Amino acid sequence: MKKISTLISFLTATLAFGQSLTVDGQFSDLVTYYISSVDIETGATDFQFFSYDLSCADCPKDGNLYKTPVLVDVTFEISIESSALGFDNEETIAYLETEEPFEMYAPIHLDNRDFTIDAMEISDIYGNPVPLNVGIDNNLTMGTDDLMDKFSTIVTTGQLPDGLYRFSLGITATHNGSTIPVNCPDCSRVLAIRTPVSLALADGNPGGPWDDLLNNLAYTTFPVFNWESDLLGAAVMDNCLECGFYIRVAEFRCEDHASVEDAIDDVTTLPIDQADEWYYIGNQLSVMYPPTGAIELVAGGIYVYQVQRRISTTEGVEPTESPIFVFKVAEDYNAYLEDIKGIINEDVYNALFTPCGPLTGYTSSGAYKLDGIDRGEAEWYRITELKDEFIQGEQSVVNTEVQ
Repeated sequence: MKKISTLISFLTATLAFGQSLTVDGQFSDLVTYYISSVDIETGATDFQFFSYDLSCADCPKDGNLYKTPVLVDVTFEISIESSALGFDNEETIAYLETEEPFEMYAPIHLDNRDFTIDAMEISDIYGNPVPLNVGIDNNLTMGTDDLMDKFSTIVTTGQLPDGLYRFSLGITATHNGSTIPVNCPDCSRVLAIRTPVSLALADGNPGGPWDDLLNNLAYTTFPVFNWESDLLGAAVMDNCLECGFYIRVAEFRCEDHASVEDAIDDVTTLPIDQADEWYYIGNQLSVMYPPTGAIELVAGGIYVYQVQRRISTTEGVEPTESPIFVFKVAEDYNAYLEDIKGIINEDVYNALFTPCGPLTGYTSSGAYKLDGIDRGEAEWYRITELKDEFIQGEQSVVNTEVQ
């Protein structure tokens, strides 16, 4: 009799050992979290912080349902370490827990949007209601008044400041009176939330402000654009198809555009497909103007460009745009123009030849008139001599006209 009892106990233990609760899912990976996404008092939110599927593959079934229910207890904890909020050490700010185990007769999808103190039930995969009772452990949770005092300085922006934010999901399960293992390899996540630095373009790579266009030359029709920003984490990029950096390049045409804003909003050379609006770069801080898939840049042309960064937040994908830079693709060096600049002085020359000036796009062939007589390129030395006289102060310009 003793041997039979021992054998039954062994078989029961073996059967229970073969069962386990599988938890398949993950926490969301985001760059920025917003207070407005979470009701601190109830845990309610419209944003999906976590999503998991709970199932017991080895539990005996009667049709689609388990013969006997799996009893599941769940806790959800949020803790913060952020000097900006006064949390110099990690401190729990929210701890939600099931007041009593819920009965699982079939796989269940567990979502934080359903796991609040106002929740009355969840549903299994077949739509059957499962009673749920969630409460807050006040011994592990900072008081709401204290918490709001901590957040008072940043409520106006709604954005959580930099820090370490730990999200933990705790799950225990029993079946037929025995505790069974819970397989949840991704039931906690520590996120280092850091607000990205403002997106900035690097001067001269190529381009700069409009006022400095004459010094912002690109000496190739395939310039390399550079900008400064925080790179996005690999986990964010893996879970956000839109996240990353984008660029937009357009030609500035003096006859059509009154500002760089007008030009950047017009037809783009990159992307070439106007329906795309922005050219996707990925998670990098530079890109070369592509030799294919874009309208070719031309020498003497003026172009504007802007970079956009898209990050994931609890409010959705959020774009940030850089200032607009402008550059000119350099033309072949023309010694005649340099001599003309020496005669009429640089300020007058810049006023004439600056982008959108009266001589924009013009160059010198070397032919000229001196004292009303046509001169050829071979006699340009006379202009050079004249330039030297202007530089030495022996001659001066009385008037400059454009005909």
